[in-house]
Amino acid sequence: MASHGGSTWYLQLSCPSGQSAPCINTARAGAARVFDIDGFDNPTGTVAALHAQGARVVCYLDGGTWEDWRPDAARFPATVKGHGNGWPGEKWLDVRQLSILGPIMSQRAQSCKAKGFDAIDWDNLDGYSTARGFHSPTRIN
Repeated sequence: MASHGGSTWYLQLSCPSGQSAPCINTARAGAARVFDIDGFDNPTGTVAALHAQGARVVCYLDGGTWEDWRPDAARFPATVKGHGNGWPGEKWLDVRQLSILGPIMSQRAQSCKAKGFDAIDWDNLDGYSTARGFHSPTRIN
């Protein structure tokens, strides 16, 4: 839990060992007013329950890496996947290939909207600062 801009935030992107999603630990969240939770693992009911408590709910999505466990993982062709980013099952995406990635990311964003999330927390957008495994470098210093 952290405080930012006058609001207390609670970030939970995975379940404790032995639990399956959804598994928001509201007891640990305390007085959090903003919840940043996984967009795939949390259904509409979870978002609605947090809204009923007066909280804002942010949809965590990966925008710069492919994750092998996501339900849309098969939609990503090998041509957009680069080196691993250090997390098991994740690889950097070639974000220059917008014609391929745009529709996938748009569908992810629409899913968050349909579930009632208030905002999106796009993660792993810092691939420009590392060797991602693609032929033409786009590194910015």
